[in-house]
Amino acid sequence: MKYLVCIVALFSCLLAGEVFGHHGSVGVGPGKSGPIITTPATTLQEGHFFVDFRLENLKFDRYSDGELLDFASRGGQEVHSVDSRWSAILTGAYGVTNDFLIGLRLPYVSFEQVKEGHVHEDGDIALHRHGDSADFGDLTLFGQYRLLHRHSKELEVSALFGLKTPTGRTSERPRHGPRFEVENQPGSGSWDPMAGLAVTKRWGKLSLDSNILYMFTTHGSQRTILGDTFLYNFATSYRIGEIREVHHHMVGDQVHDEVHTHLAWDLVAELNGEWHDKNEIRNRDDDNSGGNQVYFSPGVRATVADRYSPFFSMSIPVLQDMNGKEQESDYRFVVGIGVGF
Repeated sequence: MKYLVCIVALFSCLLAGEVFGHHGSVGVGPGKSGPIITTPATTLQEGHFFVDFRLENLKFDRYSDGELLDFASRGGQEVHSVDSRWSAILTGAYGVTNDFLIGLRLPYVSFEQVKEGHVHEDGDIALHRHGDSADFGDLTLFGQYRLLHRHSKELEVSALFGLKTPTGRTSERPRHGPRFEVENQPGSGSWDPMAGLAVTKRWGKLSLDSNILYMFTTHGSQRTILGDTFLYNFATSYRIGEIREVHHHMVGDQVHDEVHTHLAWDLVAELNGEWHDKNEIRNRDDDNSGGNQVYFSPGVRATVADRYSPFFSMSIPVLQDMNGKEQESDYRFVVGIGVGF
C-alpha cells in the first residue's frame, strides 16, 4: 500500500498542469537541495535550521487598452490586466526531529500596472489605470512529517500541511478610486488551510521528486473567496559535478570518515502545475478567473561548503486553459539562495 501511494503521487504529477493566477502559487517545505519549485520529501536533521530567500517574477500576457475597452463595451465585462507580479519570499524551517520540520513563509508582493475597462452608471466606457499594488502578503505556517524512509531503496514519503494566515495588507488603493479588488491585493484576508503529500526517490546522482498540495480557501476581505488551489509538481535532478573532501576522525579505537562537499552542481527539470477554482465575489462566481496551466521549468542549483545553495529556474508555459478572460502567462523566473545551519 505504501508503494502504491508513492506511484499514484508521482504519476498524478506527471499527468497534471499548473495555473498561476494573479495571487500566485503557494507551497511548503524549504527546498534545501535538488528541485527549486517542487517540494521534496526529505526533511531537516533534528536541531538544524534552513533559510531560503527567493525572488520570483511572473510576466503576464497583458491585455491592450483597446481589448479592455472592447470587453467593457460589448458585454459589460470589467476585466483586469496586470503587467507582471514580483514576489520576494523569505522561508525559514527548523528540524524538530529527523522526520518532522516546521516553518514559515512570508512574501512581499507587487502587482505592476493594474488596469481595467470600466462601465460607468451612465453607460460611458472608460479605461482606468490603477497603477501598482505592493506590500507584505499573507504569512504561511507549515509543517512536514516524513511518513516513510527506506534507506536501502532511497525512498521517502512525507505529509505536507499548513495554514495561510490573513496577515497581508488588504487595503491598497490606486491613485484614484476605491480599493484594489482582492485578487490584486498583497493579502487575501482569509484563513486558508492546506494539506498534501511529497515523494522522493533517488538512484545515485539522479533524484525524482513529486508533490501535491491542496489549499482550501475561505471568506476574505471585500466579501470575496479566492478559489481553491491545487498544486502538483514533478521534478528530476541530476548531479553533474562535485568536489568533496573526506576527513578522518578517531573516536576511541574506531576511525570515522566525515565527508564535506565543497562544491556541487545539480541540473533540474520540472513540470509545475496548478489548478485554480473560480473566485466568488459577493456570492457570485467570477467567470473571468481561475483555470489550469502547466510550466516546464529547467534550472540549476549549486551547493557550496555544505551550507549555501544558490539557484535559478526559468518557467515556460506549455499548456494554458484559463476561464473566460483570465490572463495567460508569458514566462516566470525564480532566483535565490538557501542557507543551512
